[in-house]
Amino acid sequence: MQPYNHKTIESKWREYWNQNNVYKTLTAPEAVSLGKKPYYVLDMFPYPSGAGLHVGHPRGYIASDVFARMKRMQGYNVLHPMGFDSFGLPAEQYAIQTGENPAVFTEELVKRYQEQLSILGFSYDWDRMVATHRPEYYQWTQWIFLQIYNSWYDTELNKARPIAELVEIFERENPEWNNLSELEKQNILMNYRLAYEGYAEVNWCPELGTVLANDEIVDNEQGNPVSERGGHPVVKKSMRQWFMRITAYAERLLAGLDTIDWSESLKQIQKNWIGRETDEHGNTTYNIRDAIFARQRYWGEPIPLQNHDGIISQVSESELPLQLPQVDSYAPAGDGQSPLATVPEWVSAGYETNTMPGWAGSSWYFLRYIDPNNTAAFASREELDYWFSEHGGVNTYIGGTEHATGHLLYARFWHKVLHDLGYVKTDEPFLTLKNQGMILASDGRKMSKRWGNVINPDDMVSQFGADTMRVYEMFMGPFEASQPWSTDGMVGSKRFLERVFSFATNKNNFSDFTDGSIKINLNKTLKKVEDDIVNFNFNTAISAMMIFLNELYKTKNYLESSNINSEKRFSEMPDMISMYRPITVLDFKKFLQILAPFAPHMTEEIWQEYLGETGSIHLAPWPEYDESLTLDTTVTIGIQINGKVRAEITLEKGIDEVSVRDQVLALPEIQKWVGDSEIKKFMYIPERVISIVV
Repeated sequence: MQPYNHKTIESKWREYWNQNNVYKTLTAPEAVSLGKKPYYVLDMFPYPSGAGLHVGHPRGYIASDVFARMKRMQGYNVLHPMGFDSFGLPAEQYAIQTGENPAVFTEELVKRYQEQLSILGFSYDWDRMVATHRPEYYQWTQWIFLQIYNSWYDTELNKARPIAELVEIFERENPEWNNLSELEKQNILMNYRLAYEGYAEVNWCPELGTVLANDEIVDNEQGNPVSERGGHPVVKKSMRQWFMRITAYAERLLAGLDTIDWSESLKQIQKNWIGRETDEHGNTTYNIRDAIFARQRYWGEPIPLQNHDGIISQVSESELPLQLPQVDSYAPAGDGQSPLATVPEWVSAGYETNTMPGWAGSSWYFLRYIDPNNTAAFASREELDYWFSEHGGVNTYIGGTEHATGHLLYARFWHKVLHDLGYVKTDEPFLTLKNQGMILASDGRKMSKRWGNVINPDDMVSQFGADTMRVYEMFMGPFEASQPWSTDGMVGSKRFLERVFSFATNKNNFSDFTDGSIKINLNKTLKKVEDDIVNFNFNTAISAMMIFLNELYKTKNYLESSNINSEKRFSEMPDMISMYRPITVLDFKKFLQILAPFAPHMTEEIWQEYLGETGSIHLAPWPEYDESLTLDTTVTIGIQINGKVRAEITLEKGIDEVSVRDQVLALPEIQKWVGDSEIKKFMYIPERVISIVV
């Protein structure tokens, strides 16, 4: 038996994976030439906060990684990327307080997050990483904005069309159109554009001289709204804004929910938010309102429009990205306008001083992953046709339900616009959505610096290993349920992995044949784990593997003569190796392969260093099971005598009642209870009940 040194093993194989591009996603031409079908597994990308990750954050990432690893082993060309939603209010506030450029320290935070994620052994293709604050990314956020700005919704065709086509209609059908001034034409078209300028009430804090987001406002003791920072009064103020005409898509957003595999509860949240109502005369109205698409902030994507004497023009696509300028202060202008309004060069050029909201970059990032280094388009036609063909898209998307009325709604809206304009073939971006439950602190509260109950994943990985943390987080309960963290629970997961390693690294444990019962158990385990991963029942998949490992450690002779549990027996009698039920190396490899998505480092070590394989286990074919060996041909049934269960019997399925009666009455324990008594009734409900009345 070899000791399991997680630190040495895990760093060793992460380096190997990087050097050998084990998780590289093939380009569309490469995949097509090899006949590989696409499969897109995506996590909602994180905001890189200064606090870093806590142990609750990776739960969804681990689940998606387990799933992606299985799909990769099943022969798919898997796209499983990671990036960062890196424009955000915390960075802006930090910049205001310190005067530091948010772009600089955001890059530092991105690097920190990437390091934290890397030590957990995720199978990301880091060459595809995106960050929404980088100009090479937001160039295409700006480009998509312009496509939306230059579109209108045709209610007859029920789709978006270029605004130029509407102008042609006006020119053809309205003789007075050409006599209108440019400003008059502009104002008319603003009533149709999918991105338009208007006025809306905002949360204005006179003391701070800034507009506040809803989550920056709290109620004071009198119940009045005040700023979270400083407790200053907040009032409503009408200000110029940009809007997205999401209301035009209300009915299609509702209808699309019937075509995607999301939880009914999340679908209902979106249905309620859209709020369709039909009155008795047949008029349909919606509660949803057009989305404000402007923030009076510095740290966001510049809106690529210019205004000269009231006439709005767009920045030429060849001049994108329109980059944020250097400023002396990141503080608001003081009159409600953004810091960009204080930059003379920016204002004199007529550039829009509002910036885009935080949800802009996240509304299309899943498209950029398919072709992240393309400088000519947000993605090539070839990649779009491969990944987002008519029935394609993000096959499995993982993230929290808290994004139901924000990101998940806006992303669907943007995607439908791009679909209408012919850029993507799919009408919906996310085919299946899985929502993870929260990992709470051990005190049952949400992990927070405020409560002092945050557990750092770096510490857990250092103490127990990344594989142990991965197994524990998948084993701790149903994926969709919230669970409290227990560091003690990590001990059990580590013990399981140590037992696997101990068994695998002793060649005396393997035989030239596999015991019949082990063969059946193995095939049942292969089937169960595959089915459970598909259904995101990771905890029961791990349980099945633990049970199988226990079977490997049991011996027939000792099992029949002792009731001591297998784990205690192994620790007390480690020299019983020769008595283990035999299994071949080939069959044990199958078990190792289904464990690999959960514990990628340890299984790679066993696969290559102890079982003689030369390639990565994560590129080995997913093991197939023998269906005939997974079928239960027998059933165990309790035997009731006068209403009390006195014994049980294992019977072949399909057995007739006469044979059941003969076998039951021949059992010594039944003879003891029946004796010479008259049997008044013998009842057999197939595969369920045996009842005797004496």
